[in-house]
Amino acid sequence: MTSKAYNNVSLLDSLGTVRLVWKSGTTWRLFNAAGIEVDISASTTGGLQEAINLACPAIPGAGASLVVIGGQQTGGGGAVIDCSTGIVFPPLLGKVIEVGEVVINFGVAIGATTGIFFDSFVNSRIRLPGIVYAGTGKALHFKPTLPSPIDAITDEIASTFVCDAVVQQTSGSSGVCIDSTAGTVSYTKYLFPEIAGVSGTKGLELLSDGTHAIINNDIQVLHNIGHTLGCLNIGTSAAAVIYGNTIKTFNAPLTTATPSISDYGTNNEITCLIHSASGTPAVGIQLESSASKEKYHVLLNEGTAPVVDNSTLKNSSGMYGISTGRGVDLTAAATLAVPSQGTIFHVAGATGITAITVAGERRIITLIFDSTPTITDGSNLKMAGNFITTADDTLTLAWDGTNAYEQGRSAN
Repeated sequence: MTSKAYNNVSLLDSLGTVRLVWKSGTTWRLFNAAGIEVDISASTTGGLQEAINLACPAIPGAGASLVVIGGQQTGGGGAVIDCSTGIVFPPLLGKVIEVGEVVINFGVAIGATTGIFFDSFVNSRIRLPGIVYAGTGKALHFKPTLPSPIDAITDEIASTFVCDAVVQQTSGSSGVCIDSTAGTVSYTKYLFPEIAGVSGTKGLELLSDGTHAIINNDIQVLHNIGHTLGCLNIGTSAAAVIYGNTIKTFNAPLTTATPSISDYGTNNEITCLIHSASGTPAVGIQLESSASKEKYHVLLNEGTAPVVDNSTLKNSSGMYGISTGRGVDLTAAATLAVPSQGTIFHVAGATGITAITVAGERRIITLIFDSTPTITDGSNLKMAGNFITTADDTLTLAWDGTNAYEQGRSAN
């Protein structure tokens, strides 16, 4: 390795910052924390991996912050770091990493190799620009595997991570994977303004092995678009330990038989929008066997089947986007069918009602009768006797998923 002094960064020497600076085209210059230029002519990552190695050595307390300075060319076109091999960030402690005005590009030569891999990090602030990934592996993979410097924690914890865009160009790839199969992921904010894929890709997946948890994180995807293997996968089996997270995702999947959201988690708060502008998923939200006490805020769900609840306990809420006001008007029938939207329903017609079905989650509903049907105590109507109604009478029922239990009636 050769090096030389570079005068125009000498004023930065005291900052203790490693800098990778764009010159033009695909030419980059690397300066260590002392302002000395480092030879990167043999680099397969445009000098980025070498810059990371300088800023983040394995020695506890050593190293420096890392800044990558890109830019725009006159007449159009910006800085690009072309990588034929993957980028690996070692365990980090208290690091500040800023990569700006540049696209990190992984061509088809990357194959199934991960684009950018992050090991453990603690009290760090990381910002990456756009990533373009033409491989068949993971574009961006978070997996604490080795202990962080000094405190020996195998964890991604108490940090902030932002990546402006992840663009997948090849079927078979995953956009972002947050993976706790070897260490815990906790108390960290992850922000992805866009994860864009093509047919055959996954957007954001959270993986857990049942031993290490993904817990108490703030995870946001503002535009999760173009995927057919799920825009958001919260776990892949009932063994997943994923709980206490706040997750926000605005999904625009392609037409697919795979749910836009597949959920094995517990006690997470999930805000989502599932839009059919690019295609319609067969299922908007699918709660899997271990899903429990998930709290959804659904702004829009345009899945052909908005919700499939395969959970064992069936104690999650909000996934149907339940309004607490008046639902559509119903017509009396032997088995009264109540839809998923609304909690107050007018019932027209005088046909006697002997059973009821209530779509969606467990909830309390109030029926307002516009005519004179008789409601018969029996079947799955658990009531304090029959109710011979007149116009304007009401009946309030608590639905537990199987039976409707009378909470009260009013003869008006």
